[in-house]
Amino acid sequence: MLKLIGSILILVACTGIGFSKSNDMQAHLNELEELKKIFYLLKSELQYTRAPFAEVFEKIGQKTREPFQTWLLDLCNRLKEKRAGMFWDMWCSSIEDNLKGSRIKEDELKPLVTAWRNANPRITKFWWAVDAATRYVVKTKNTYSCYGLTFSYEKGILFIKLPSGRRLAYIRPRIGVNNFGSDSVTYEGLGATKKWERLESYGPKFVENIVQATARDILVEAMQRLHKAGYKITMHVHDEVVLEVPTGESSVEDVADIMGITPSWAEGLNLRADGYECIFYKKE
Repeated sequence: MLKLIGSILILVACTGIGFSKSNDMQAHLNELEELKKIFYLLKSELQYTRAPFAEVFEKIGQKTREPFQTWLLDLCNRLKEKRAGMFWDMWCSSIEDNLKGSRIKEDELKPLVTAWRNANPRITKFWWAVDAATRYVVKTKNTYSCYGLTFSYEKGILFIKLPSGRRLAYIRPRIGVNNFGSDSVTYEGLGATKKWERLESYGPKFVENIVQATARDILVEAMQRLHKAGYKITMHVHDEVVLEVPTGESSVEDVADIMGITPSWAEGLNLRADGYECIFYKKE
């Protein structure tokens, strides 16, 4: 009798464990299917709507289930808050912060890290073209041009001439070896501790500098046009301009039209500005 009861208990326990494992496996498969759907949506939105990244992540995040909803909305917030660092860094850290507790295994998360690159081949091609250009110029001291940029070496300084004509400068550049055993460009500058030290860079980091500097040049031209049109600029924050305008004069649409004009040196670039009115400064 005792043996029979023991056998029944073992059978019940094993059945319960089996059901639990089965449910976990099904939940795991459901998360993988949801993830697959998310990437199809991301690819479609980025390719066909060409909407800003933050807008894309928010739109898809609102339609999906947890834990992916929290992940996508977190990415949206990081972009809206304009946190420091490249988008690539935000992407990786957001995965680390939001998806580690999911049923998806660590080795299944690795494709997420490369998925963005695969979905944006033109951007990654730009990264490595800039990477190759900087290394070539530092090694040979010859001038090289690609993607509307000119790379040159003059008197111990690596210059990158932007489409606007302004130049970025990197002091005392030289070729070093990175942690992966490959050549990389190093230069002197302020490090994270605000001390003068030798810094390492590579294609994506140079591209981040180029993109932010170009965005600055576009904003400056827009501010000059606003000033010429008679607007009083109180301050500017990142890509935002704050204006003091008497009630009843002008409109958000008028300001957006002025800011949306493409500079002559950026032919083909589609610009659009949005804005809002308030009686005191605040974030929208």
